[in-house]
Amino acid sequence: MTGPIKRLPHPTPGGWVLAATLSLAIGVSAWMLQTPSPQSDSGPLGSFPGLRAQETLARLMGPGLPHPIGSLANEEVRARIVDALEDIGLSPQIQSRFVCGTFRRYCGTVSNVVVRIEGKNREALLLNSHYDSQPATPGAADPMTGVAVLIEIARMFAQAPPPERSLVFLFNDGEEAGLLGATAFVEHHPWAADVRAVVNLDARGSGGPSFPAYTVGNDRAVLGPFAAAGGRVPGGSALRAISALLPNTNDLAVFDRLDVPGVMFGFARHIRHYHTPRDDLAHLNLGSLQQQGSQALAVARALASGSDAAKDGRLTFVSIGPLVLRWPERVSGVVALVLATSFVLLLGNLLRQGAVTIRETLWGAAGFPLTLVVTFLGSAIVNALRKGVTPLPLVWVSQPGPTVLGFGAVAAVWLFVGALLFRRRAGAIGFWAATGCWWCVLAVAVGFLAPGFGYLFSVPVGAAVLGAAILVATRRSTDRASGAGVAVAWGLPAAVTIMVWLPHLGLLLDLIGLGAMPPLATLFALALTPAVPMLLTSRNPWLWPAVLLVVATVSLGIGARSPAFSTTHPQWGSLVYTANADEETAGWIYTGSPVPTSLEAIGFGNETARPLAWLTTEFGSFLPTSPPTLPAPELELRDERIDEQGRRHIRAHAISPRGAPVLQIVFETATAPTEWRIDGVNVPPDQASRPLFQPGYEVVTIWTMPTAGVEFELVFDDAEPRNVWLADRSYDLPDGGDALRGARPNTAVPVATGDGTVISRKVTF
Repeated sequence: MTGPIKRLPHPTPGGWVLAATLSLAIGVSAWMLQTPSPQSDSGPLGSFPGLRAQETLARLMGPGLPHPIGSLANEEVRARIVDALEDIGLSPQIQSRFVCGTFRRYCGTVSNVVVRIEGKNREALLLNSHYDSQPATPGAADPMTGVAVLIEIARMFAQAPPPERSLVFLFNDGEEAGLLGATAFVEHHPWAADVRAVVNLDARGSGGPSFPAYTVGNDRAVLGPFAAAGGRVPGGSALRAISALLPNTNDLAVFDRLDVPGVMFGFARHIRHYHTPRDDLAHLNLGSLQQQGSQALAVARALASGSDAAKDGRLTFVSIGPLVLRWPERVSGVVALVLATSFVLLLGNLLRQGAVTIRETLWGAAGFPLTLVVTFLGSAIVNALRKGVTPLPLVWVSQPGPTVLGFGAVAAVWLFVGALLFRRRAGAIGFWAATGCWWCVLAVAVGFLAPGFGYLFSVPVGAAVLGAAILVATRRSTDRASGAGVAVAWGLPAAVTIMVWLPHLGLLLDLIGLGAMPPLATLFALALTPAVPMLLTSRNPWLWPAVLLVVATVSLGIGARSPAFSTTHPQWGSLVYTANADEETAGWIYTGSPVPTSLEAIGFGNETARPLAWLTTEFGSFLPTSPPTLPAPELELRDERIDEQGRRHIRAHAISPRGAPVLQIVFETATAPTEWRIDGVNVPPDQASRPLFQPGYEVVTIWTMPTAGVEFELVFDDAEPRNVWLADRSYDLPDGGDALRGARPNTAVPVATGDGTVISRKVTF
């Protein structure tokens, strides 16, 4: 055994190691965030055929029209799905039913397409994608990519020998209208009892990497095969928890009632295309289709072959380039504790050998949090300045790249400057030791308190353990002759940390945009902290923040001057004609902000309004117009009685004389009925986690109004008179609408429910 390690000389792993480490880690991270090229057909046992799925998607889209629930275009898309399934030798069935869901108290008649490939036992894997679109969009990505993927997976299984476990393919209707198709399947279809696991496909943009955005239940069964397949796996399992915080939901929220594991694979880049006319074939990233198909196929093959669908617990996984690490989530705290203990023991060895001193480590320990605090405050100041000079400091902009690069450079500048101020007292080795200790503390704390996020810290600690082991194993003078060993010891944890964190931050930007840049910049700085020792040993360490400051200034300047909207990344701005039949008032609402100059020129200005008082959406600039000529929805009281408890029972009939497909029935909360039934179906309480309507109102929405109207039964606690508001909506505009559409610039498009006409009235009974 050789003698103790001598002091680590500062010139050892200098700027060239830092540059190489950052280049490698950022390059691998960028590769992970790219989508693969579509592949050709390689048979039923081969890889997912993205090119054939592209052809299937084009056939399913037909003329590329919006196809919301209940529409003629929806019926035509459904017919094309049935034809595609029959062409591969399957016999789909149609499940049609009027249902009311627990999400937003939405109701409607759905027509699900369901087909089964029998396995050797009754247990089934459910593969699901909705096929209805929002009224404003043709829905190439959301939902039709998922539909095409499932048809191709069904084709591959139909051509292969019977699997161990059956497969049920559900192409459900009415997801955009409150998860109604999934509700109909879970509550009323006999095959729901056979389901042992669920794979759901969806999208929140027109491109980007596909990843497991949501899971339910003990997800080891569904995430295990996905992680085992390897390849280009972006991010890690923490993203499922982050996605759950967003104001979106999907069919898994309904399938969770089956008490089986489930996963949703989705992609979320180019959100300005989401629920707009830009979600078409021309703007779809076919690599996203390929990746989503490959992921769904990997899980389907594993579970159909008899893989245990009842595996206990949730799974932690993370990718480092092509390497995918995974372990049960419940052991995350133990894993972190073992790795942290290993690092501390190795650090103690280095302290005894004189490679680092306690004084240096303590100075580095003080510098670590202070530099991150400075980074956050500095990024917040820069963000405030950016908003002050940017004409439209929006969350979603047409060219986010320069702003993102600028904030990354800002974070590095503040971090590096803060570290350089501690250089004399902590030194490179002191900062390295302290950084490792801080990451150990974070790994153990997060591993036990929030185990789903633990790997974000424990994996970098594992790399730091390897680095420390290299230093201990050196056991000789670490002058220039042994600089390579020190370079690996410091470069390895830096590279691994960046490769773990950067893909997560990239996907976070897809999900939340530019709305939280100071926290995201601080997290990026945290990921850079293992690289600081290499900065401190470079020959000209101040050159790094100087260069990065120039990059930040130029990038943020470009971002500030870039247009907020473009033809490919447009403003969300629907035109809504709204009329109140009681007050005989009417007007046009433009929901986009700011109002384009072309619409300002014809009268849209500072006056604002909502189409309906209870809506939290569709708020916008208001342009009054002449009193309404369109008929308002009507209510006819058909029966009334008072029961022995003094409760009032009402049976009434509502109709839209103009044939609008959507009707809302609204009460003030204080006078709302305690029981609702529509066409004989109970309306359950709203269990949505986030309110959609203004406080003080209870709203029931029927998305598929028959031309003959609907009958509903209400029960009230007392016999007092009640006010009820009726509002119908159609997806067209009355006279004058075409002129307004023509005035809307090509950098603005309708979104979600889109352009439409809303007529309301109040009835007392």
